[in-house]
Amino acid sequence: MSSVSSLNNIAPIQLVPFTDNDILFTSSKLTVTKPIVDNSFNYSHMGDYVVSASSFKNDTCAPFHAFNNLSTSYWETDSSGNADFNNQSSEQRSYSAAYIQNPYSNSTMANSSYQGGGLKANNWSTMVGQNPIQGEWLQITLPSQQPIFLYKYSILTPVPVGGIMTFPSKFMVVGSSDGVNWDYVDQQNLSTPRDTSDGKPVVFNLNVTKNYNYYRLIVSEMFKQNSVLRINEWALYGTTEHVVNKETFVGMNSFSPITYEISQRKIKYVDYKNSVSLEEQNKKAESYILQNQKDDPTNLQNNIDTSLLLPGVLIGILALSFHYYSRR
Repeated sequence: MSSVSSLNNIAPIQLVPFTDNDILFTSSKLTVTKPIVDNSFNYSHMGDYVVSASSFKNDTCAPFHAFNNLSTSYWETDSSGNADFNNQSSEQRSYSAAYIQNPYSNSTMANSSYQGGGLKANNWSTMVGQNPIQGEWLQITLPSQQPIFLYKYSILTPVPVGGIMTFPSKFMVVGSSDGVNWDYVDQQNLSTPRDTSDGKPVVFNLNVTKNYNYYRLIVSEMFKQNSVLRINEWALYGTTEHVVNKETFVGMNSFSPITYEISQRKIKYVDYKNSVSLEEQNKKAESYILQNQKDDPTNLQNNIDTSLLLPGVLIGILALSFHYYSRR
């Protein structure tokens, strides 16, 4: 892990989907053999990319479709009594036992919680630190030679049908260096559904200090009336060295060195923070994060901790007092 860099305006690398629209996944593994030009970092994109998921409905809805920058295709989880299960590729059948119930509860009164496929073999849980996080998941493995600091990510889900919002309500992004041991990167617990009718992805900015080459999106809850998960696109943007993402401080009156230092102290302490959605730029970053954390079962602290301001204020008062009396 490299040291924290100074503030700058370097644009992050678009890792997936690729900016070269001629490079598309046609299976779960893709090898980039020619460099993709990137103006911000000396990053060639060359190497092996591997996509995996907890489950998928059929070959038409395979996980790699979420990384092809095509709004007409998507990844869809398996579902109860899926007639396609035994008629599809051996890859799909090897993922898990056939689902005997839908993975999400399809509640009409409240959010649809994750319940698994009905069997132990298709009830998905990812160990994140010491915590088992349940939910269907989508994973991308980046080339191993250069781990990436995740700068931001975006999610696009299908256009709502009949007023049913398809965007997840509770989800987590985790990172790993070996595909086995996972760390928190970001967590969202949304109280308001994100409407993707305009075909625009929802962006979440990050400020993390660890780099990984495995990233996994875990969805633990959907908004009401959802029984499965569908994702058109999960786009990842990153850097080869830590670059402070100033968008995580939107809504503050100023971006001062003391604010940055407080935030970095907190990031270093927990190596995790809730991101700030671009849709929330009109709100105070602190109030948004507090609202977002109210139901967080991990009890992780907010990245912005105003209690850390008190020591700085006291030191400032003492310094001014000393200066005043020394001049008398």
